[in-house]
Amino acid sequence: MITIDMKYINKQIALEPQTLTLYRNTTPNANYKGFVDTDSLLKQALLNEQGYLCGYCMKKIPEANGKYVSVEHYISQEKHVDSNLTELRHSQSSLRYNNMLAVCVNNGIHCDKSRGNIPFKVLNPHHISCEQRITYSLTDKVESKNNVSVDFDIELLKLNCQNLKELRGFFWLEAKEKLKRKHPKGTWTKQIIETERQIYIDKKAGKYKAFCNYIIFRFNHLLSLPKYSK
Repeated sequence: MITIDMKYINKQIALEPQTLTLYRNTTPNANYKGFVDTDSLLKQALLNEQGYLCGYCMKKIPEANGKYVSVEHYISQEKHVDSNLTELRHSQSSLRYNNMLAVCVNNGIHCDKSRGNIPFKVLNPHHISCEQRITYSLTDKVESKNNVSVDFDIELLKLNCQNLKELRGFFWLEAKEKLKRKHPKGTWTKQIIETERQIYIDKKAGKYKAFCNYIIFRFNHLLSLPKYSK
């Protein structure tokens, strides 16, 4: 097993839509439930930051028109019994752009749907530290590095539900088949694998590939094999 980063979201306050800023600054007792995302500007800003990936599971989110994307709040809009924050802090945080991320619309099994209002122990895709806390297995699972708090958060988001594991496996097989079509397997070299891996590191037209970090992990595993490691 080789470690790989969780996708860090570099929040850019300059992308905050003026509609959100104006509502927050001019509405008495404002909270997110009263905000109307005119023309999906907020969702669009979040997706641009995230390269059109879900901020939790890294599924591809194709567009910002509301059908496939939800706005999630890292500090939940409503206080959970396990939260050590006040109800006022939760309400105020609901309108902070730096507390928001775009997540996939799913069947209720994973991500924000499974999390609800339960506070996280450790993981936060808005903090660079998340990049050192997550790894994968060769069986398509997300894993911690022997950290029970990270294990809790992975389970909270149901990142190892059957659907997500199957999707990771599918996209890795697809990536490998693309490599085979370009270069028959017996001709692979370290440079060829590194070049193919770069496709999943970089954005293309502002978008990342679905489950790119898992695919990078699998390419890194190939590169660790003796025949490619030199």
